[in-house]
Amino acid sequence: MGTTSRYYPEIEFVNHASFIVQHENFRILVDPWLTGHAFNLGWALQIPTPQKYLRIDSLNNVTHIIFTHEHPDHFNPVWLSTIPEEKRREIMVFFQKTKDRRVINFCERLGFQITELPPRKEFQISPEISLVINPVPFIDSFQVLKIRDFVILNLNDCVTSKIDLLWVKRQFNVDLMFTQFSYANWAGDPDETEYRKGIALEALEKLKQQINFLKPTYVIPFASFVYFSHEENVHLNDQRNSVLDAVYEIEAAGSIPVVLSPGDIWNPKNQWDNTLPIKKYMDSMDVSQAEELEKAKSVSKGELISLAKKYKDRIELNNRLALWLIAKYPFRVGRTMYLYLNDLNETIEFNPRNGKIAFLEGKTPKARIEMASDSFALILKFDYGSSTLAINGRMRASSAAYKELLRAFAVANLNSGGRFLSVNLLVEYNFVHQAIRRVIAG
Repeated sequence: MGTTSRYYPEIEFVNHASFIVQHENFRILVDPWLTGHAFNLGWALQIPTPQKYLRIDSLNNVTHIIFTHEHPDHFNPVWLSTIPEEKRREIMVFFQKTKDRRVINFCERLGFQITELPPRKEFQISPEISLVINPVPFIDSFQVLKIRDFVILNLNDCVTSKIDLLWVKRQFNVDLMFTQFSYANWAGDPDETEYRKGIALEALEKLKQQINFLKPTYVIPFASFVYFSHEENVHLNDQRNSVLDAVYEIEAAGSIPVVLSPGDIWNPKNQWDNTLPIKKYMDSMDVSQAEELEKAKSVSKGELISLAKKYKDRIELNNRLALWLIAKYPFRVGRTMYLYLNDLNETIEFNPRNGKIAFLEGKTPKARIEMASDSFALILKFDYGSSTLAINGRMRASSAAYKELLRAFAVANLNSGGRFLSVNLLVEYNFVHQAIRRVIAG
């Protein structure tokens, strides 16, 4: 009997967490964030995206787009709107099934074809290509893309549990894994260098554990090719893991590291030399060579009061008794916060359960968190605002105060995904179980 040769798809790296998988006439684009800033001016791309990706047209014939989640370094509405209308009608968008359908509705309005995928259900894109999406609380997801017998696992920046990885291991033999390799959130104040070192080591340990558990043949380190781009968070760049750190860990864990810089094209059947892409990334690690850092913009007290009223209207969509109960021990969610707005020289006393706001002149002892007024305005304006602040790190806080902030606005964060505190939430046992564990653990 003859042997069947192994099939390998072509992988084209775009930037950061974005890549294209090519198979015959299919070009599947994942998580395009190609230009500009993300997370309220907090992040910028480490290396510019090649010009050929900035406009989708007949010359780079993308047939499908997969979004892992709604964060702006994965889902960029402005860029999607630049795709010519006639081209949008030809592209199929895949996204996880969500309560709010916000991403799906936006893409539908732009004229894309749409497929919502339920959790862990295999979808046949073609006879030879299948896709599975697995949601991860609270808005993230990872995907398994199978092309013939070649399995690609995209973990992006998911906070995966052992249960998640065990499910992957039981279902698939992973050939190629994409995963993050550095921290991507607040990691201490400027003088807390050792704290950041610890967070960076945890990111590498997570990478190593993923490899040891799933044993992929190849690993592409990605989703960490950014720098903190604001004058308020530039200190967070000092302990970022480099791609070279990731390569050492991948090799030590027994997989083959494949480092791709924007525009690189690789086929697993061919050997790949990491030397040049590693040099590109290492040469661009120094943020002093970056463009001018972004600066805060003040928001008036009157505007903050107006935003607080709108916040109140949104938070009242939740059950009031439930809001009162979760403020108690051990949850401690939605307790009154004291925030010092350094550009206004005002301390804010804010109750996240009812939106009541008061201003106290100067910095009071109770204010254990410091930020600019435009960051606080973002929290009030958008339910995901506290999550954005946690990622862009544009604040000063102790570790304990940082956790208090996340707990304080946890309900608004829940609401941002279309879920509200009500009896209906109890039917989502797995989601509620994981949410409670995270809230109590901090």
